[in-house]
Amino acid sequence: MNGPQLTPKELRRVILAAAAGNVIEWYDFYIFGSLAAILSAQFFEKSHPVAALLSTIALFSVGFLIRPLGAFIFGWLGDLVGRKYTFLITLGGMGLSTALIGVIPNYAQIGVAAAFILFFLRLVQGLCLGGEYGGAITYVAEHVPDEKRGYYTGWLQTSPTLGIVVSLAVIACTRTWMGTEAFSRWGWRIPFLLSLVLVAIAIYIRLQLQETPIFQAIKAKGQTAVNPWREAFLSSNLKYVLIDAIVVIGEGCVSAASTVAPSPTSPSTPRTRSAATTPGGCRPHPRSASSYRWRWWSGRANSWGQRRSARGGGGSPSCSRW
Repeated sequence: MNGPQLTPKELRRVILAAAAGNVIEWYDFYIFGSLAAILSAQFFEKSHPVAALLSTIALFSVGFLIRPLGAFIFGWLGDLVGRKYTFLITLGGMGLSTALIGVIPNYAQIGVAAAFILFFLRLVQGLCLGGEYGGAITYVAEHVPDEKRGYYTGWLQTSPTLGIVVSLAVIACTRTWMGTEAFSRWGWRIPFLLSLVLVAIAIYIRLQLQETPIFQAIKAKGQTAVNPWREAFLSSNLKYVLIDAIVVIGEGCVSAASTVAPSPTSPSTPRTRSAATTPGGCRPHPRSASSYRWRWWSGRANSWGQRRSARGGGGSPSCSRW
């Protein structure tokens, strides 16, 4: 089914609303890794600092591992009730769970319960991000013509990198303003609490949008999915699911390998992508630059161009990625 013909202004509004929510969700997701060293001291026993840091990194990784389940759950919900309301739920869930991390009592106050609460909220973050990312891409894809889906959904691929940049900027500014000692003691909570403000803005923007025209047409005809999982995995669609899954798993391995790497100052100390919590902890990421190239190539032609873009770029520009 072909997407509607939107005016350039309407199209920009749809893309910006979807991208803004994506950036904020990735901000929420990555400040956890950016503050891994501080979180390890706050929520785990201080007598074993290396074990505490490794436990924090493990919690950071759990958020990635749970994302496919979030995609299953919220993808199913999106097919039943609509794209708009589903990604409003994921955005609100991410914002709330991130803000709650900022108010959890530390290990000295409530003991090991602090780590369990942190673990639960990290699971919620991963579930919501798994549903948000694919949901936002689907929302944009159902607003544009078929031959332009790869091009326009490719804009959303820059959101993870922008989320990292925003998280590092907020942390660096807060730490500089407060001082290192105060930031390590309690100021680290501010970037988490700021999520409530950012999410409120994103929700307001998305509330101004309508449901996708394609979903509205399907709903009007009474053709909405009765059992989305069965239609995805027990039909001819399965081959597309498997192809995209193989590509995305390979891409995820590369991303995971770059997320936790040895510290340049201490080979025995793991380091998250931005654990230094300073601008020096941020390194150039090729995703934004390469996504422009593959988005342009995908938009040059119809499905021929999108298939070649998926092979060359390591992932289909229009698929709902985990």
